[in-house]
Amino acid sequence: MALLTALEVTDSRWRTRWPAHKKCIESISKDVFQEHGLPTQTREFEISVLLTDDQQLHDLNLTHRGKDKPTNVLSFPAYSAAELDNLSAPGPPVILGDIAMAFETVARESAARGIDFSSHATHLMIHGYLHVLGFDHETGDAAAAMEAKEIAFCARFGIANPYAIEG
Repeated sequence: MALLTALEVTDSRWRTRWPAHKKCIESISKDVFQEHGLPTQTREFEISVLLTDDQQLHDLNLTHRGKDKPTNVLSFPAYSAAELDNLSAPGPPVILGDIAMAFETVARESAARGIDFSSHATHLMIHGYLHVLGFDHETGDAAAAMEAKEIAFCARFGIANPYAIEG
């Protein structure tokens, strides 16, 4: 059994600005999913990741969220947090969801905040993974819980608290 990441890069600039993207995404996947307690010893889990451009994120954002603009990261969880808790028994492979990130928006944000592109991309990928696992930032308590998880995971990757950075 395993935890698989289906990675597609449709914008080659990701490879230049975030050369360790594949290794980093696999590490994020392993850390986040293991901490969440997914039973990867008895069941196969998969997530798909798309590293693309603003146009594709704009299209996805408009189609799925009704927002007519690009965004940095979008997550499409296949299960609610409660449903994930019921996936502990052995069974067929489970596709957990999808994450997509837009190169130009991530580059613009990292430049505006004066932070390293790879660090910002890593933080946003962690953010996306947490959404796939059912975390959200819609209410104060939920937002605080998700933010605390993001800060802890970022620290594992040597990234300072992303919420303490001005910009």
